[in-house]
Amino acid sequence: MKNVFKISVLAIAALFMVNCSDDDNSGGGSANGWSVGSTNYTTSVTQRFSTGAIENAITAIDVTGGQANLNTAIIIFSEETGIAAGTYRIISETDGMLPDANEIMISAGTNYDEATGQYGTSYYPVSGQTVDATVTITGGKAKIVIPQINVTPIPLGSGTATTFSGTIIEQ
Repeated sequence: MKNVFKISVLAIAALFMVNCSDDDNSGGGSANGWSVGSTNYTTSVTQRFSTGAIENAITAIDVTGGQANLNTAIIIFSEETGIAAGTYRIISETDGMLPDANEIMISAGTNYDEATGQYGTSYYPVSGQTVDATVTITGGKAKIVIPQINVTPIPLGSGTATTFSGTIIEQ
């Protein structure tokens, strides 16, 4: 129950942080962004936050659609290790547990509308995949390379499964 609560708090916090960062970066496609299915998103801003005592999560935000069409990718590291260089197994939020030291959790949301406070669709990795992401740290900033994974809309069964991949460069 504690982990479900933390994940819920994390999701709510991410919704409120879409306007909290002045961090700016540029790039597109695989240079600094992600894709859900055949749609590419470009990282416009990034924001670090925590689900516990240390910073252990990064949100990448594409704001090209304006306030009525924000898109996000969230990467959550272990609360024990925080954001660190290494190779991490990608796990699904649908498993209901926060990541262990050798794992990261990824989610994506599309078409967030600030007026309603809702995403059009949220995606989580399909459970049971054995795919690893690579994280490097340069100058204190993370670069997260996520190979193609299968994702499913949440709530489960609410839409068609698709793919997610990307390179998120923290600025």
